[in-house]
Amino acid sequence: YQIDEDDVNSYYGNLNLFFPIGAGLGCIIAGILASKVGRVRTVIACEVYILMVYGLMLIDNIWMLNVSRFMSGIGAGITSTVGPISTTECLPKKWQGPFGVMMYIWFTVFVVITSAMGLIWHTNANYE
Repeated sequence: YQIDEDDVNSYYGNLNLFFPIGAGLGCIIAGILASKVGRVRTVIACEVYILMVYGLMLIDNIWMLNVSRFMSGIGAGITSTVGPISTTECLPKKWQGPFGVMMYIWFTVFVVITSAMGLIWHTNANYE
């Protein structure tokens, strides 16, 4: 990407901002899609959607990267809302609770791990 040195921090901040906004919107959309289309079909369609969005990330344009980050956030929000519901429907009653929260536990663990990796491997040049 052709970015000026002065604009790197603002673009980096925008890339990190658009994903959670899209994920919040995706969580709202997930309930509507799951009710109208069905949970399993929603998850399958969302995975196809996410693969197409990752194709958009290959375009060498910073604005398209921002849009694709927002769109991938929508996909992540839909998948993280409907996925655990679909998973727990296939399980016996005694296992639904533990497996229902398992995705969120692992998500939290990996967020902590990646944050720790960022603290360990960052250089001061990235923050100047």
